[in-house]
Amino acid sequence: MRWTVILVAAILLPFPLAFPGGAEISQAVQVMFDFGTGRVVWEEVILGPNATAWNATEAAAASLDLHLNATWFGTDVFVMDIGDSGAKFPDWWHFLLWTPAGWNLSNRSASAVVLSPGSTVGWFLSRDDPSWDFVSPWPGPKPEATPDHPYPVTTFRYDNRGSGAAFEDGPKGRDIAWTYNTSAFEISGTPAFSGDLIFLPTWAGLFAIDTSGELRWIRRDVAGASSPTVYGDRVYVGGRDGRLHVLDESSGSPIWNLTLQPNPQFSGITASPRIASGRVYVGTFNETGGNGTFFAVDIFTGQVAWSHAVSSIHLSSAAISNGTVFVGLMGRFQPSDLTYAPPYGVLALDADTGEERWFVPTNNSVASSPAVSGGRLYVTTKGGELLAIRLDGAVLWRREIGPSIASPAVLGDQIVVGTGLLGSSGTLWAFGAGGELQWRYPHTGPFSASPTIAGPFVYAATNEREGRVVAVDRRNGTEAWSQPLVPQEYILSSPVVYEGVLYIASDSGWLYALGDGAPSISDELPLLPIILVAAMVVGGLVLAIWILLRRRGPRA
Repeated sequence: MRWTVILVAAILLPFPLAFPGGAEISQAVQVMFDFGTGRVVWEEVILGPNATAWNATEAAAASLDLHLNATWFGTDVFVMDIGDSGAKFPDWWHFLLWTPAGWNLSNRSASAVVLSPGSTVGWFLSRDDPSWDFVSPWPGPKPEATPDHPYPVTTFRYDNRGSGAAFEDGPKGRDIAWTYNTSAFEISGTPAFSGDLIFLPTWAGLFAIDTSGELRWIRRDVAGASSPTVYGDRVYVGGRDGRLHVLDESSGSPIWNLTLQPNPQFSGITASPRIASGRVYVGTFNETGGNGTFFAVDIFTGQVAWSHAVSSIHLSSAAISNGTVFVGLMGRFQPSDLTYAPPYGVLALDADTGEERWFVPTNNSVASSPAVSGGRLYVTTKGGELLAIRLDGAVLWRREIGPSIASPAVLGDQIVVGTGLLGSSGTLWAFGAGGELQWRYPHTGPFSASPTIAGPFVYAATNEREGRVVAVDRRNGTEAWSQPLVPQEYILSSPVVYEGVLYIASDSGWLYALGDGAPSISDELPLLPIILVAAMVVGGLVLAIWILLRRRGPRA
């Protein structure tokens, strides 16, 4: 009997249990770490009774292998840094608690907050509005991540490092769950996602569509190819009118805008904004010839913090890492023949001051967005090269791959890039961190859109008249499936995985949601009966153990 009791207790140990009399054994708590860069990690921990939010934080950080740097003021803990964020004041880690109304800044230290079962604790690295008096209710910005939607895709290429690697697995199948027709003549930008909303940029306006395919709102005056960034309940996006627009996330109402490129001819701002340390970073494309400009704009005042003259930045969105901004330069646009002249290459700027740290010239224009991983930067050129550059500007290696405007996707030691220009064939290439070729996947159409890595697959799209989406096994480059889109059209918008669904837009003006289709009976059993039965079984076993222990105990 003793071993039966021990075995049952071991089976039940992961579950929160309460014996008669209210003596709780354990409780499950969720902990979120939002680095303020698009990177969010979650961990569920099992704690004993009377555990504090700091106990939960320590357990979650240990499980995720995140270093905690904290200082103590008596019995109160203050977090200086988490992981490798390199936080410096006025950016600091905010201790948050989830409530029915959303995230709230706690007015107590994490070491003083005793948790109840099912609590959710959050840590958010951000900069406060300088006008906040620390007495009035916290104005935010607040995290986009929530328990119901834990991994928002808030910026182009998923995060500020431009990784191109999704936070969740994508679909194994290619069933089209739904489509939405924007009636735009072309879609060049890539959507962002937060909660149940999709923010889709088109040349006919910015659309907010929910994840069931229904329109929530549209701003016809905010149009172009710039992919939006979502931060603190606001949407930041460049417009064909040369302005940086800031909109309310839920309604689309304008909050402020700022002209960065005067007198645009057609494209305006086509690069995508990044947000870090209370600033928006974005470059401009000078369509009349001459220089463009790279800007840092204060998100609280809407004013330029600094600017740096550069040759034009067309599609390249900056990568930000360790206080440095990295961006690709197209060169000076020549309106007479629609070509670009040097200087083109990769530019590194100090994120705080805008001062140049280094410049690496390339063999042709850089339209792709740099990807930073493992102390290296990866970028492609229209001249046909893939470069690996150390973050101090030293070039580690170059590989000939063919002309490319697609941004690399990087996960671990694997770099995946797409090649091919309009009207040509294309290839997906996979390399190791040392530049060794792992595999290649040729196709009849060019891969102008940037590939995405999600779980075991690489998802990519071809920019040809009969544009299609492909899923390739990232281990060996074998095609898993290929799906043409109807109506047939070119595809320049990059595929994005959000909550297990693959989203892609095409020049037909349509947005597509691809999934695995309706689950079969064997894949999805009714959840409520299972929960009820499990609860009855667990409750019965706990009661049986309690009765058995009482009977075997000493009697008066």
